[in-house]
Amino acid sequence: MVALVRNIVTNQPQAIHRTALTLDGQKVEVNGKDRLALGSIRGGAVKLTADEEVTTCLGIGEGIETALSFRCLPEFGASPVWSVLNAGGITSFPVLPGIECLWIAVDDDPAGRGASELCADRWRRAGREVFLVRSTIAGADLNDLPEVRHG
Repeated sequence: MVALVRNIVTNQPQAIHRTALTLDGQKVEVNGKDRLALGSIRGGAVKLTADEEVTTCLGIGEGIETALSFRCLPEFGASPVWSVLNAGGITSFPVLPGIECLWIAVDDDPAGRGASELCADRWRRAGREVFLVRSTIAGADLNDLPEVRHG
């Protein structure tokens, strides 16, 4: 899977993110890693929804698949989604003008939980509404939920 990483603020292309997959969609390690980037992903996102379509609500998640899983939640619907690629991307996700509501897909590991709480606190201090969406399965992320994977 190949994805363009754009700067969160300027929207300028800054990297190419690559995930090696088998024919049935499972991740494969290449040189000890299952994901590689050409360029820096810091401060970037895979904008699964274009900037022009983002209005007052946005959903973010670490992984591309996790961000896309928001679309399977009835309460989220077709709202815009971005993948910020890792816990560091969640931690540093800036408060953006015009976005009044942020949904964060929480990865259930120490880094994911901590990053989500830091980001949520920053957005709430800025007067924004934040929803933390957690898996109901310990150790899983949103993409691992059977009801998300199978509608």
